[in-house]
Amino acid sequence: MTGTPEFFDSRQGVASLPPPHDRIKFTTHGGFASQRQPQLQLEPFGRDRLIAVATRLRDEYPSQHPQRHRAKITDASKLLLAS
Repeated sequence: MTGTPEFFDSRQGVASLPPPHDRIKFTTHGGFASQRQPQLQLEPFGRDRLIAVATRLRDEYPSQHPQRHRAKITDASKLLLAS
């Protein structure tokens, strides 16, 4: 199930019904989300995170042509995107 923050947290949404809201509400403890709750917190991709994911995929994804991947996602382009 997906929904906007208003659906989950506003009085017009599921928060108007305490029993289901108690089961699906999003909570954190010490800045960390519980792994047992039904909602996940998805962080947006910023420039640094996107670069980290792209280079990790480039380095770990099995390919018949790894040189082609290294040519498209170079360490130099990583530095250009970071600036």
